[in-house]
Amino acid sequence: MTKSNSKILKHSNTLGDLIKPEVRNILEKYHRLGYLTETIGIKNTKTQDLLYIEKELKKYKDHKLYNETSNLINKLLTLNKKR
Repeated sequence: MTKSNSKILKHSNTLGDLIKPEVRNILEKYHRLGYLTETIGIKNTKTQDLLYIEKELKKYKDHKLYNETSNLINKLLTLNKKR
């Protein structure tokens, strides 16, 4: 094992260190979306279904987290379309 490989292994001891930044970013967005939907009051049985959340979110237009949640859904839907 070379010295540089040894350094990589010492610093790559968590899952977060091993995944690509793009993947980490997507996971963080889904985590934030989960928090927002729970805070708003959307049923958590389908919180991975972006289209369901988008539809349900329309009922909460007056909620202070509506804009952030809507923007986050749009970003995730855009990312899903690129795949």
